[in-house]
Amino acid sequence: MSRRRKANRAEAIVTGVGAIILLLLLGIMTQVLPQILKGKDTHEMMSTMMQIIVGFAILCGLVVVIGLIVWVKVRKGKK
Repeated sequence: MSRRRKANRAEAIVTGVGAIILLLLLGIMTQVLPQILKGKDTHEMMSTMMQIIVGFAILCGLVVVIGLIVWVKVRKGKK
């Protein structure tokens, strides 16, 4: 398999895994979020939502970095 084809395959895998992770997180959040926020006042809700958003942003950043590392390693090929 050529390097180009390996790179394209790795890119497709990383994109697919990222999309699956995103869908799973969104699905979990739609089920869990109402229960997390139940019975809290507005200030507590906003604080909780900010924590969730920051955590999600950090997770997305990690997925992107891991994807780039995998992509670079596959592009370079095994030596």
